[in-house]
Amino acid sequence: MILDLFLITIIICFIIDISGIIESIEWWLSKWLKVPCKIPKPFSCSLCSTFWIGLIYISILDFSLINLLFVCLFAALSEEISNFIMIIKQLVHWVQDTIVLWLQKQ
Repeated sequence: MILDLFLITIIICFIIDISGIIESIEWWLSKWLKVPCKIPKPFSCSLCSTFWIGLIYISILDFSLINLLFVCLFAALSEEISNFIMIIKQLVHWVQDTIVLWLQKQ
C-alpha cells in the first residue's frame, strides 16, 4: 500500500510539475475560449492532487490512520519529489554529455 501511494505520488508529480500538460491545457483553453484560463487547484497542484487521489485510493482499498499519514507525508513532499526527478534527469544528461565528450576524444 505504501509503495503504491509513493508510486502514485511520483506519477502525479511527473504529470503536473514536469510534463507541462497543465500549461498546455491552459494555453489551449485560453486560445479556444479567447479569455485567459487558469486550471484551478487541485488539478494544477501536485500537493493537492496527491492528497486527494491518495485519499480516494486508501478510501477504496484500506483506510487507516497510517495510510492517511503516508498520503499526507507524500503530499507534503511532492515538491521535493519533483525536484528529485529533475535531478535524476540532469544527472542522466550529464552522463550522456560525458560519454559524448569521451567518445569525441577517441
